[in-house]
Amino acid sequence: MNIAVFFGGRSCEHDISIITGVQVLNALGDGYRVLPVYMKDGGFYTSDLMLDVGFFENPNLKKATRIWLIDGSFYTRKGMLLLKKETPDVALICCHGGEGENGVLQGFLEYNGVPYTSAGLIASSVCMDKSIAKQLLDGLMLNTMPSITVHRSDFEKNTNDVIRHVSTFLEYPLIVKPSGLGSSIGIKKARTEDELKAAIEVAAKFDEKIIVENALENFKELNCAAYSDGRNVYVSEVESPVSWHDFLSFDDKYSGGKNGGGKRELPANIPSEIRDNVKGITKRIYEDLDMSGVVRVDFLLSDDQKLFVNEVNTVPGSMAFYLFEPVGISFRTMLDGIIAAALIRKKEARKDKSIAKQLLDGLMLNTMPSITVHRSDFEKNTNDVIRHVSTFLEYPLIVKPSGLGSSIGIKKARTEDELKAAIEVAAKFDEKIIVENALENFKELNCAAYSDGRNVYVSEVESPVSWHDFLSFDDKYSGGKNGGGKRELPANIPSEIRDNVKGITKRIYEDLDMSGVVRVDFLLSDDQKLFVNEVNTVPGSMAFYLFEPVGISFRTMLDGIIAAALIRKKEARKSRLYFDSDVIRNFMRGKSPKHLQK
Repeated sequence: MNIAVFFGGRSCEHDISIITGVQVLNALGDGYRVLPVYMKDGGFYTSDLMLDVGFFENPNLKKATRIWLIDGSFYTRKGMLLLKKETPDVALICCHGGEGENGVLQGFLEYNGVPYTSAGLIASSVCMDKSIAKQLLDGLMLNTMPSITVHRSDFEKNTNDVIRHVSTFLEYPLIVKPSGLGSSIGIKKARTEDELKAAIEVAAKFDEKIIVENALENFKELNCAAYSDGRNVYVSEVESPVSWHDFLSFDDKYSGGKNGGGKRELPANIPSEIRDNVKGITKRIYEDLDMSGVVRVDFLLSDDQKLFVNEVNTVPGSMAFYLFEPVGISFRTMLDGIIAAALIRKKEARKDKSIAKQLLDGLMLNTMPSITVHRSDFEKNTNDVIRHVSTFLEYPLIVKPSGLGSSIGIKKARTEDELKAAIEVAAKFDEKIIVENALENFKELNCAAYSDGRNVYVSEVESPVSWHDFLSFDDKYSGGKNGGGKRELPANIPSEIRDNVKGITKRIYEDLDMSGVVRVDFLLSDDQKLFVNEVNTVPGSMAFYLFEPVGISFRTMLDGIIAAALIRKKEARKSRLYFDSDVIRNFMRGKSPKHLQK
């Protein structure tokens, strides 16, 4: 079996990724044909020399071969010709941070039809952004530290106002960290407004979004990991890494700490009920977010034994193999498992309504009660799934594929037999199926928003009229019952509901850090209760017709989103990336923590 091991990438964690990649390449050993794929400056490179981490002390890419991934195969270039080199069966992702962990690489591999070993596109992107990840964890009703997200652009324009706002709503001491980085890079503690200002300035060097959250004074950090072989989820032992600082720093993690040898409690010295709780939450996060690969969840335990979920790492350092060894799972066994799972899991997932619902719940928005059904579970235990859904949800029900739009594969069910038939239809389109309570008498409402990089503009509210129990594909695109589907634009609704719809649309756009045009779909019950139904990040016709009633033309909207894209690119360039070569040197000289040395 051909395994392409991806590592490196444009990230502050570049050198840590190199070590993880080399560890994995050597751990795979017999039974696999391994291809190192080193990511550097937007290109892919390979060489057998990359099996030795010493190559990367002073890497000479002239000794390596540049390769391109095209339609699922790697090619080399000879003159003007492209020659096929290798077709990977599985991509094993060892990238920490940047485009290797945030969903970009995952999306590229999905586009090329290559199964991979990390969390999917959606879970990767969400968990890499700490501010959005917090909202997701809140939606799962998990305990997190109170926090505020600060945007670098706002901080640069209104420094004093931002400091005043944070100081009003959060209590010192505070932890300040870049939203999109790991390995404790750019993190500072602040006990005063002056320290807060300095800490945000440091974090803003690495990211446009900065998380400021309450800090615990006396606490333990706890880590626990999980992976799946496609059939079962395996949970690691719980460790407590020991810090020489106010928090677990980059130095503690990768440079040996204060005295050149950072400590780890493995297993952590904690009560058994807390250990069980940590393991249970880790497994729940892994399953509820439909994870794959190895995922490490980091916790904070206060001195009064309160447990907080801190972060979710979808590609942890050293693949967290050392956490599984105490429970009898070797590095190679774990790698075999995630490779097997990648082959089982191979699928497309452009959208995921189940994760979207959890995010909306995290924003404290009203959504319809729902259950996510997995096709594999349904096929194995059909009657149990039907019974479970029928117990916790009330008929009638709406059944829809999790990863599709345009009302494709959606059915309404009023009985268990209809529910079974509806799930069978949805399962033809996706492995995950959403089953949710359906309203009998309701209005569908749509509202859109976009940004030009400076301001957010909100459209008028429409009510598309359906000839069915819900707005079907036929209603949307085929003219409906009489060849000409109707639209109320503006929707015939009370002004306070219109204002609420517009306000929620803008809030979703801003809180989820959206760009481009986004349309939010709502359901309005006959007793005037408002529910957020779906969020569409690329709506049909770019929803231009919704903006025309508020005086914004299609061209003006397009000009705006193009301008915003250029501004976002400029902001991204402000983030300084550096590769800490001490990590490689320390690894070569045996001065890094033991888990990096294996």
